[in-house]
Amino acid sequence: MTNDTRVRHRTRRRSKPSTDQAADAKEAHEKSSDTYEVGYGKPPKHTRFKPGQSGNPKGRPKGRKNFRTELLEELHEMIAVREGGKRRRVSKQRAMLKALNAKAVQGDARAASLIVNMVARFLQQEEEEPIDDQDLSAEDQAILEAYEERIRRNTPVTRSPKTRRGAPR
Repeated sequence: MTNDTRVRHRTRRRSKPSTDQAADAKEAHEKSSDTYEVGYGKPPKHTRFKPGQSGNPKGRPKGRKNFRTELLEELHEMIAVREGGKRRRVSKQRAMLKALNAKAVQGDARAASLIVNMVARFLQQEEEEPIDDQDLSAEDQAILEAYEERIRRNTPVTRSPKTRRGAPR
């Protein structure tokens, strides 16, 4: 067995351009260098994309919709649903929510969990949005303040967590 585990790679040697080509390239470079300086953010003119040419020619075709757009369009399509003996037209999104809600009411724990998570997420988003108190009348403002005070009175006082035995206080 040999101890030599190195792999040799063959390198392709470039053929040297003819003297005429080299002279033409040098002359073209000298002409372009008079008016244009190559540097950061300024690639050589011969390497730039031509007008109408993309950097990713096999990318997304024009007119093709992304997944989010297609999903939203699909969810907004209207379908016929029988509800209480009557046929109604609702969006697919609404029909899915109704079906999920019906399963949760029948005792499906997974569906109930999904509903609770969705409600919590949307309530959290609503809390993050600033509420403009100036739109409320004085009477409405007084009602909200009374309600807030009543909630605070009924909320138990939270105590600091008990320290474990042997843990430093």
